[in-house]
Order: sequence, then C-alpha cells, then structure tokens
Amino acid sequence: MRLIPFRTKIAALGLALAGVVAVPSPAFAAAEPYVPADCDVYASAVDSSTRTGGYQYANGVASGGTTRPPIGFVPVTQQHLGSMGEPDVFFRSVELSLAPGGTLYEVGYTAKLESGTWKYSVDKKVLSTAWSTIRIIAYGYPYFYGANASGLHRYRMVNGAPVDAGAVGASGWGSLTSIVFDRTITIGTTSTGAARKADVLIAIVGTTGELVEYTIPHDTPGSWVRKSLRPATWNVFNNLAVGRCYSHPNARILMGIKPNGDAYVYYDANRFDFNADDIRGGTVRVAGGWTAKSFSQ
Repeated sequence: MRLIPFRTKIAALGLALAGVVAVPSPAFAAAEPYVPADCDVYASAVDSSTRTGGYQYANGVASGGTTRPPIGFVPVTQQHLGSMGEPDVFFRSVELSLAPGGTLYEVGYTAKLESGTWKYSVDKKVLSTAWSTIRIIAYGYPYFYGANASGLHRYRMVNGAPVDAGAVGASGWGSLTSIVFDRTITIGTTSTGAARKADVLIAIVGTTGELVEYTIPHDTPGSWVRKSLRPATWNVFNNLAVGRCYSHPNARILMGIKPNGDAYVYYDANRFDFNADDIRGGTVRVAGGWTAKSFSQ
C-alpha cells in the first residue's frame, strides 16, 4: 500500500470520511445549489483540546468532527501529506504539522477496525526544530512551501527531513492569510525537450480580500507569475481549501471557513483558465459551528 493523496484515496478505495472520523451533524447544513454533487473538498482541523479530525463537503452534505486522538498542541499550520488503507480494515493518514515554537512534526494517525469499532493511535516524528518563523505551509508533491512574515520559500523531503529547494520570493508575501496548492501544470519544454512543470497555488490577500493564483516553475521558482481571480471580499475567510469534482475533471470546488465557523463552497467550472468569471456559489451557508482550527488542503 502506497501513500496517496487524501482525495485520491477516497476515489480509489471507496472510503468515506465517516469511515475514519466520527462526523456529528454541523450546527447548520444546506446544499450549495451551484456545486455539483460529485465535488469533494476537505480541510483538516484541530480543536483546543488538540484532538484532530477534519471538515468535508461531499455529495452536497457538510460533515465534520475532531474525534481522533490528541497530538499535544494546536498547530500553527498543517498540511495533509497522504493516506493509505484498505476499506473497513486499516487506515493511515499523515500530516505535516508545525507546533508553536518552531518544531515541525510528521504526525501519523493509524486506525484499525476491531470488532466493528475503529481504534486509533497517533505517532509523531520530529523533522526540524528551526521553523519558528514559518506561519503557513502549502504542500504539493514533491515540493512544499513555507511562508514567513514576508517571504515564501520552497522545500522538499530528503531522507525524512525538509531541505531547501529554492526561494520563491524574499518579500511581498506577508499579507497572504491562506495559501493552498491546487495543481501541477506543464508550461513548456526545456532545450532538451523535457516538460517544464510548475505548481499553481491559490491564496487570499488578507489586506485586500483579493483571491489570487500563483504559478511557480519547478526549475526557476523565483520567476513566478501572479493572476488575480477576484479583487476583494475573500478575506472574510481565515481558511481556504480546494477540492476536486470527479465527474467534471476540469472543475474544482473551493471551501472557505470564516472565523466564526461558518463554511461556504464555490464551483469553478474551469480550473485551468486563470479566470474567475465562471466561479459560482457562496449563496448558502453549508455548515456552521466549525470552530476547531482548520487548515487549507
């Protein structure tokens, strides 16, 4: 069994979030009419008692809970690395979690079905103790990005430790309040004919509420390109997550969670056009009371 992305795991193994995390009904729930039922989006979450879990909107239903074992801290930032498992037998989920003070952990959650009941365990592995300046992490294999008070840097895992993989920018990134990896694209070819790849990140500018996309080439991360999707209003959300629409492969679902725990979802019919004219949604509150700290995925 290999480590695979969370949403790929759902599609490949047929597992539902309820299979691994107890999901009590949200305080308020309604379906967003603009979002097709095949769209699925997820954000991990940690509550004040450091119990873990997540929030999900799938099949037109919002669900969430923090019933996995506590990890001993509420992360500054957190990113899902991947999952593996067998339906109704075994499940393992791995998070990259940054504790207050700057210790970066790999946190693993294992669940086994015993006599009809899921039994959980949690383990933590220290990856680094020098991350005190980082405030946001965004992950898209093989790279992950760390934003500090002003800049954005890129890393990759080598022998179980984060290693510098090139600066994206030293300044101008401090106003971003949410950064999430969306996709990897091809942006041309090299002189030898190999494909040039780039990561696309979605972010919210806290000072203006602007929704933006950044394209960051793998070979020259400092030559990034910025596209504005929406000029304002998105800073009402302190967390933004992006998901997939399985019957609409060119589309994506976005989920924003407000500081008071209200959640809204949006449908972008063409995720590849670097244009927000086709984004619809946000017309109803799909969930309320999601007050555990959530993290962009």
